[in-house]
Amino acid sequence: MTADNVINFPQQISLQLQKQLDLINGYIAYLDDIKHTVSINDVEKLNRLLEDNEPNLHLIEQAQQRQGSLLESSGYSNDNAGLEQFISEHNLPALREIKDALGARLQQLEKSLLVNDLLIRKNQTRVRQSIRLLSGQETTEAATTYSREGNKQDSHGLQRKLAEV
Repeated sequence: MTADNVINFPQQISLQLQKQLDLINGYIAYLDDIKHTVSINDVEKLNRLLEDNEPNLHLIEQAQQRQGSLLESSGYSNDNAGLEQFISEHNLPALREIKDALGARLQQLEKSLLVNDLLIRKNQTRVRQSIRLLSGQETTEAATTYSREGNKQDSHGLQRKLAEV
């Protein structure tokens, strides 16, 4: 490795970490938009988001691979330990801050993915239940409905046709 590469190496690693951080922030914002859109039941906006704005996850992976290649080319391992070793040996607090911020945002991304997954599953269940109720197919042994008086009643065995409803 030449002297120029050693000088540029911290900058290159910093750029790769910052690129990952920016991409992950964009993905989190995208997931937040989806979550909000689902929560207000805006199907048109959800379809637009899913069709037009899906972030390119492969760009995050490419930035991670580039970071790993840079570390390996300088004799460090291609993992968190290698990055930690590099930061410690070169006393780069700014790089550590970016790395820590990246770690925190990755955790936030994981949380956002889980929340969106739960939200989608919940809404899928609601839709399936509505379809089954409207089509007269019971999904449970004894579905609970309300009478005209507002009292709960067991609807098991009550098979009203959709036209009657």
